[in-house]
Amino acid sequence: CLAAAAACDALIIVNRCFDATHVPNHSLDLKPVADLDIIEAELVAFDLELVSQRVKEGAQLLQQGVPDGSPVPAEMQGQLQALMKAKGVLEQGRMVRFSQDWTPQEAAYLNRHQLVTAKPAVYLVNASASQYTTGKNKHLPRIYEWVDQRSAGAVLPYCSELESVAAAAATPEEKQDTLLKFGLKRAATETLLRLCFDAFGFVFFFTVSPMETKCWTLKSGQTAAQAAGRVLPAFAAGLSSVEVYSVYDLKECGSLRKVQESGKYATRGPDYVVKDGDVLLFRMGSLH
Repeated sequence: CLAAAAACDALIIVNRCFDATHVPNHSLDLKPVADLDIIEAELVAFDLELVSQRVKEGAQLLQQGVPDGSPVPAEMQGQLQALMKAKGVLEQGRMVRFSQDWTPQEAAYLNRHQLVTAKPAVYLVNASASQYTTGKNKHLPRIYEWVDQRSAGAVLPYCSELESVAAAAATPEEKQDTLLKFGLKRAATETLLRLCFDAFGFVFFFTVSPMETKCWTLKSGQTAAQAAGRVLPAFAAGLSSVEVYSVYDLKECGSLRKVQESGKYATRGPDYVVKDGDVLLFRMGSLH
């Protein structure tokens, strides 16, 4: 249901890319790129109906004016102009996010309407076990081309059959053995999580205490002060400095002491931009 998709922050679009007589398909011939065209057309049609209605309502409000006779708010006019621009994109059969010339203000206006064609997307290409493990699939290059032409998002080949077998493993060790048996280093679901983080524009950071190690999410480009506020709102104002190192450096070096010895442990100010995988130790001045 596309109405449910409108409430999501991003889309995961699954594209079948294998032949199998025991798995029903909507057409006799397998045409993954044509399927993507159909999905795109349905998403565009859904948004076009919504935007057309919002434009009609906005135009009526502008025509009626403000009851006390004062000028129509600039925000109302700006929102209508953004919707009319989006309507023009959709009428061309294009997704809103493919248009690269949105201003920050226009994007803010359109985000209020939760357009499905404005959401970031990850394309999952479901291949057969043999196609996935060998990397040979005649449809895959054309799928990459379709997505690249639209700057539509990330493409992730996977095999649902192998993923289900690996997911059924009783222990992490058994799961890893199963993946290695198929010649795979990791499950595609792990890569999918990373791609979704990127699509959302998130990074993750860690806080460590004697009681627990905790992972937090943060919008890319945000600062140590904003990260401190995620942990506890009062921390944002009282942060004086942050001690930082990377979880990737910790994994490479093997211990915190070796991270420090290698010069990869640093002290930064509240305006330090948090990087993906940072471990942060907040130093507080005064809380306000």
